[in-house]
Amino acid sequence: MIRTLRLGLLLALVGFLAAELGPSARGQVLDDEVEEESHSQMPGIGQPFMIAEANFDHVVFGNARNSATALARLETLVKLKIDEVDQVARLTDAQKKKLELASRGDIKRFFDQVEEKRKAFQLVRNDQQKYAAFYQQLNPLRQAFSQGLFGEDSIFTKTLKKSLDEGQIVEYGNLGRQRRALSQEARIGRVLAILDHSVGLDVAQRRKLMKLIIEETRPPKIFGNYDIYAVLFQLSRLPQDRIKPIFQEPQWRLVHAQLEGAKKYEKILISQGAFPLGPDAERWIVAVDPEAPKPVPNDQER
Repeated sequence: MIRTLRLGLLLALVGFLAAELGPSARGQVLDDEVEEESHSQMPGIGQPFMIAEANFDHVVFGNARNSATALARLETLVKLKIDEVDQVARLTDAQKKKLELASRGDIKRFFDQVEEKRKAFQLVRNDQQKYAAFYQQLNPLRQAFSQGLFGEDSIFTKTLKKSLDEGQIVEYGNLGRQRRALSQEARIGRVLAILDHSVGLDVAQRRKLMKLIIEETRPPKIFGNYDIYAVLFQLSRLPQDRIKPIFQEPQWRLVHAQLEGAKKYEKILISQGAFPLGPDAERWIVAVDPEAPKPVPNDQER
């Protein structure tokens, strides 16, 4: 019953988003999904090339804008993560202190890397060609900050796994699984909303497309700006007879254009670490049939 309700809410949300977006930009949503990186402070015509120092922080920290605000955000995130684990696993004071120390290690390592790149930035900020090449080196830092630093390879997560007893591990694993399922449902919902906005899907089409995504694609390794393209790109590689029958002919022409457009993001998906490569890539843990049990987690999900 709960799963049915959640699916119904998801489908209703998709329909609502499509209605709110309106028909005026149908077929153009895909290209609007990725926000263009800001290159403010770029020189005008005839002016010497120089990138303002503030631009470095904006690229790395996004809306946080500077190191102080970024640090405060990370410290708040740590507190929330520890509180969340504590609610389900009932951490001891000693375990909490270990996690706090581990998070400081992650934060220090990150800001050490930031300052190292800041020094390199000073050497290229007056050279347009060198800056263009250097700019790509900031992507890993930007991704790390936007994702919160405390992923599977972090000192925090490794310390957490070592510190919990067997009972706590089970409780924390359940929490992680629920979080991944909700996150995956949201990503699938965004893909459905994009296509709904472009072509107008009925309820049956949304269900069939959701089923196809779960059965024939894999979730992005890293969720972010490009996660929708990771799903659409995988759909574009399916035989047409697997996806085309879902749509009416006028709809298919628009959908096919969207899928073809997603193909140009292949290199970006790989470079950003978002592409789910290999046969052992994690599967969606969202149920295809709302009444069906969730699949047994693979080794990557434990």
